[in-house]
Parts: sequence; structure tokens; C-alpha cells
Amino acid sequence: MIGLEAACSRYVGIVAHADALLAAPDDSRLTHVVALGPAPADDLDGGGAGYAADPAAARAAALGEAIERYAAAEPPAGLPLARACELDGAVDPERFALFAPDQYRRASFPFVPFTRRTRVRWTEGRSLADGARVFLPAQLVYLRWDALADGEEPIGYSTSSGLACGGSFEEAALAGLLELVERDAFMLAWRARLSLPLLEISSVPELVAWERRYLAASRLRLDVVDLSVVHDVPTALAVVRDAAGSLAAGAAAAPDPAGAYRKAVAEAYASHGAARRMRSAAPRFRDDFSDVVSFGDHIRVYAEPANAARADFLTASPARRPIRDVKPLEGQDTTEQLEALVARLVACGIEPYAVDATTPDVAELGLHVVRAVAPELCPLDVRQDACFLGGERLRTAPAALGLRARPLRISELNLDPHPFP
Repeated sequence: MIGLEAACSRYVGIVAHADALLAAPDDSRLTHVVALGPAPADDLDGGGAGYAADPAAARAAALGEAIERYAAAEPPAGLPLARACELDGAVDPERFALFAPDQYRRASFPFVPFTRRTRVRWTEGRSLADGARVFLPAQLVYLRWDALADGEEPIGYSTSSGLACGGSFEEAALAGLLELVERDAFMLAWRARLSLPLLEISSVPELVAWERRYLAASRLRLDVVDLSVVHDVPTALAVVRDAAGSLAAGAAAAPDPAGAYRKAVAEAYASHGAARRMRSAAPRFRDDFSDVVSFGDHIRVYAEPANAARADFLTASPARRPIRDVKPLEGQDTTEQLEALVARLVACGIEPYAVDATTPDVAELGLHVVRAVAPELCPLDVRQDACFLGGERLRTAPAALGLRARPLRISELNLDPHPFP
């Protein structure tokens, strides 16, 4: 294995350079590394970022993120263009939680219903449950979802959610699937306006010391919400607020609760740094936020103190859960943890898949890029004019988990833009 560093070269690398940023007075003291690579298109981010106490870990995370976005940017040439009913092994389009019927009825809506008669390109993947060969819609796998073939119909857009780079297929698949679990849990909490218990860390001296060393100097208010109830997987949502009233968030799922906690907090502090830089130049959005079209826009919305109250419900619960009570994911290694996570999802009627998006140059480095896909999970949306409101899970899962008295109607969902970066 050659490794991540071989991808970094100013002249011939996948990543041109990776640099640590200086901390502002209200930043955390975690190392923040930004990696810059070739942007696959003008509207795609070709870079990556990493945040960690260990500078080497932050650099590795930034390089890995840049590599995964590079590898999964463009659909490969020669993908079959077909209807699901014409392609043996195509995953049933009805399983994908995309858009609601009322959204499709809007004259300006840019996507069509995804049915067994919809013509799209398909890319090969495999079931993580039984290893079966399947075909998945390329628009929901590769970042250039809008690079449509002649005759292809637009069904939705992809983000980097579920993309991961690792030293093995299993490592990347686990990381990608954990990201989907995290974002599903967050979207359920956001759309249903759930106020879940906050995590309490006083019983874990290592986390208390970590916060004191890396966060105390920032003087930001930090709350960390326990999202583990959704999948029984360690999942945390961190929310930070500054004296001016800006709000920023970050989330993570991990095999162990301390790992989820640290990663979520690091993401939230990094998001706050971006919000601080954007605040002075933040545009005024339309009243319905229909011009929120990027993750940067989502950060900008909550960089404005006037909007922060929209997210207050996230941390409003008086309940506290000791982090030691959160059970880790079973398994002694990556393969066992992946198997445990897949089994847990399948037991809930969610079958996950993986697409190997590794390009030849990335493979030469001994790395693997995987796109995890779980059709039933609620995806993280970015376009406010095309929120993912389809499927049953968004409306029914909160009640099934005992967090709401009954299933929600579409009209009862929280349609404010989320603060997720």
C-alpha cells in the first residue's frame, strides 16, 4: 500500500496541496486541514477538509475527502441507459425516498417520478446484505448527477453523503454507511422537530479533558444531542452558538460513542468557523428560502442570528443521557462492525448497497472509494426548492420510534432549511 500522501503533489497529484489553517480566537484548538484538488466541474467542490486533535489524522481526513470526491465525480463511460423493468438486478425505484407527489406537480419542479418505466443510466453495485450484484441509478451515485445522457430523465440529485475513502473496501463501506445513518437520524430529527436528550460526558474523564484542552478557549456554547435512538448506533449532533447568536451544527455516527461525540463536535466547530467568515457577507435570502441551493447557503442562513431560533428545538430537551449508556457497535474489527451495522439495518427493512467508485489511479495508491446507498434512508438535501420529502420513513419513523404520537402529514414537516454543512 502506498497511501494517502502519495496522492498529494503540487504538479501531478490528485490533491495539489493540503494546509493547516490558523485558528481564530473563537475557533477550537483542533487542527483544521484543507486539501485542494482539481474541481471536477465549476459547481463541484474538488477539495476536502479534516478536523482532529491529531494533526496527522486531520490531514488524512482532508486528503481522503478530496480523493473520494475526485473518484466519484463523473459517471463512467458506457453505463447502460434503461428502464428498471428492462434490467435484471435493478434496485426497485419505488424504494428510493426522493420526492412527494405534490412536489412533482409543481410546474417548475426539475425532476420526474422515478418509476420502473423511467429511463436512467445504471451503475453496478452489490448488496451489503448478501453480496448480490445489483444496478443502482447513476444519478444518485456520482456527484455529476446532472451530466445526463441523451434520453435520460432527471430523477434527483446526489451529494457526498455516503462517499468514503479507506484502506480497504470494508473500511470505506463502513464509513459511508455510518454517514448515511447519521444523516438519516438528523433529517428525522429536523423534519419532525424532535428534541432529543443531550449527551452528558462527566463520567468519561478522557472526553472532559479533551473538551477542556481543545474547546474551552473558544468560549462557545456547546450542546451535543444523542441521536443514537434512531438506529441504536452511536450517533451525535453537536450544536454551537456564539455570543453574537450565530448557530452551527455537525453530526457523526461511529462504532463507539466517544468517537461519534468527538467527530460531531469537530464538525460543528469547523462549521462555526465557516459561518463566522460568511456572516459579514451573508446574502439576504428570500422569505421562503427557495434560493438556498448549496451547503454553504445552509451555513449562511444560521450565521444570521435572526434565523438561529429556528433550530432551538434541537437542544431544548431537559433530559440528559450519560454517554457511557450509549452502546458501541458490535465487532472487533471493521469487517465485523460492517456486518453488525448491515444486519441492524436489514432487520428494520433497510437493505444497503455499495458501489466501488475506485478509479485506477486511486487503486494504485492502495485506496478504495465506496459509495454507500440505502434507498429507504432519508437523504440529506441541499436544494430548498427540491427537499427530499418522498417515501414513508420521513413521516412514520418518529412515531414508530415512540418519539411522536402518530405519523406526520407532509404539511406538518419542518420545511425550514437545515443547518447542516
